[in-house]
Amino acid sequence: MEETEKIIDFILTRKKYDGACDKLFSSILQAANQSNGLALLGHSFGGASMALTAQKEEGSSKRINSLTMLDPWAFALEDESLARGLPTSSLSILSEAWLTNPES
Repeated sequence: MEETEKIIDFILTRKKYDGACDKLFSSILQAANQSNGLALLGHSFGGASMALTAQKEEGSSKRINSLTMLDPWAFALEDESLARGLPTSSLSILSEAWLTNPES
C-alpha cells in the first residue's frame, strides 16, 4: 500500500520525474484527467492490495474515484477489512477458475 500511495502522491502532485522517460511520462500525465481522482486496478493479490489502499485513502479529498479488481485474492485480507467494505465505486471480475476454487 505504501508504494501505491507514493505513486498516487507523485501523479497527483506532478512532482518532477528524474528519469530517462521524463518527456514521455510528463506527456501522459498532461493528457490524463485527474481532477476527479484516480482509478485503481489490481489482479489477484494486487486486487486485494488496491482494496486496502482504497480503504486507507477513504476521506483523502477524493483521491480515488474507482476500484477494479480482477480475480481479487480476498482470502489474503483480514476479516476486519472484509467487513469494512469498499469506500468507492468498485467492479470485481471473477474468472471461472475463481468460482470453482477450493478456497471459495
